[in-house]
Amino acid sequence: MRIAIVGSGNIGRAIARRLSHSGHELFMSSKSGPESLTGLVAEIGPNACAATVSESVELSDVAFVAVPYYAIDEVAAAVPDWHGKIVVDVTNYYRSRDGDELDPGELSSSSVVAEKLKGARVVKAFNTIPARRLERELHVAGSEPDVVFYAGDDHVASQTVADLIKDAGCMPIKTGSLAAGGKRQEPGSDIYGFSLTKMEAEARLRRAG
Repeated sequence: MRIAIVGSGNIGRAIARRLSHSGHELFMSSKSGPESLTGLVAEIGPNACAATVSESVELSDVAFVAVPYYAIDEVAAAVPDWHGKIVVDVTNYYRSRDGDELDPGELSSSSVVAEKLKGARVVKAFNTIPARRLERELHVAGSEPDVVFYAGDDHVASQTVADLIKDAGCMPIKTGSLAAGGKRQEPGSDIYGFSLTKMEAEARLRRAG
């Protein structure tokens, strides 16, 4: 599958390494341009290449948006047409970093992202697991897969992302719709930032109702 990774921070890099090992074709991009990604692309290997943000999204089947929440407007402006594109929203809203003016309030932050990326089929995923966990576990054989939560409204898009979570060597667990499940995955919840087994994850979701 052709996958865009928009953002070259720790989580974007960790996801890219995982999916590259599964044989996916990766288009890496960042606001600094393709030239800034030469070293990263060489590190990931022959399945990866650098592109502009708009090129990476246009060429991909699925686009991971792994940028700070405050940068969503910039990403949205860089791509003229999101219609029908499966987008994995990896962003998180942090008041201390993103400011009060971007507070999504009662909405899930992913609902706001979906509104900004007009026409995209947005699925929230990979936002609850620390990048260092993905990086470390990549080389550990025989351990139980890490849980990666996901939330979405589009069935096909959600299943595609669940399959990619498996390709990344993790265990997909759906939290619900983009509104309710997306909210459930945000910072401060009892499933955010924890290393959970499948049984533990499902128990926490049941307690939350």
